[in-house]
Amino acid sequence: MKIDLLMLFCKHTILFSILIIVGVVIIVNSSLTIPIDSKSDTIEIEESSNKSFIKIGTVGSDTVKLSKRFLPTAEYIAHNLSNDDIQFIGKVIIAQNVDEVNKLLNQELDLYFESPLTAFYVSQESNSEIFLTLWKENIPNYHSVFFVNHNSTISSLDGLVNKTIVFQGPESTSGYHLPLYHLITNGFSVDGTSSKNINYVFSNDDENTLFWVITNRYEVGVSSNQDFFEISSQLQSQLKIIDNTAELPRQVVSHRSEMSPEMAYDIKNILLNMHNNPEGQEILEKFKHTAKYSEIKEPQALFDKMTNMLTVLGLN
Repeated sequence: MKIDLLMLFCKHTILFSILIIVGVVIIVNSSLTIPIDSKSDTIEIEESSNKSFIKIGTVGSDTVKLSKRFLPTAEYIAHNLSNDDIQFIGKVIIAQNVDEVNKLLNQELDLYFESPLTAFYVSQESNSEIFLTLWKENIPNYHSVFFVNHNSTISSLDGLVNKTIVFQGPESTSGYHLPLYHLITNGFSVDGTSSKNINYVFSNDDENTLFWVITNRYEVGVSSNQDFFEISSQLQSQLKIIDNTAELPRQVVSHRSEMSPEMAYDIKNILLNMHNNPEGQEILEKFKHTAKYSEIKEPQALFDKMTNMLTVLGLN
């Protein structure tokens, strides 16, 4: 068996052990906030007439990792919003689930970074407004791929009836919602309501999905096309893609409903011009190799698609 598979197995085993230990710590706090000076996080900074927070965040379980990832963006926005009259301070808030985000967007969280379907669902609940998209790794859109072991006789979705598909997790767009929507609209079910039923499990991690399909534990896995083609060629050679979904923006940014039009306009321009600034370029590169922010093309068409997806998935 190829060395990459051995490495994947070892990493899979080690990570599983670590997660068992770390998980106990992570769930102690339902959210985490970090002030602009991460080295001085014991200092409490209070808002005043000339000091105010810019709070940005997302959903995730690894609060430390995500806070470090988002903090430079919060700092950058805060610095560029500040003037002689008011100093803005960047703060990161990591929510544990979508319900918590809905509560936070009730005027506590200024900006929310998320995959488009989840962000659209949240916008319906909190009245937040989606206004920008991110070009991660210089790519504005992505889709999901269905893949099987390269020795599998399955060559299309029709071969998946009564087999088991590995989804990433219930809040993942590319690892769950998008492929599930694709299956349902092609006449399949995962709840026994169709004669073309497919069983499913959650892996909670893309590497678990790869490992389970390569070792024939389950028949088919899903991931974003970007994640799939980032794995080594040796691992790719042990898999084959049998179908693709439609495309969606990689990630979008929402702002809270009660944000003033003036502040929303200023933040929008700061982010849209971030790639033209050397400091901004460095922050973008460290933010999962983001190339730039851009306005959403044909927003109504995207929102119509999201509405249909939520209806089909029973989420609205």
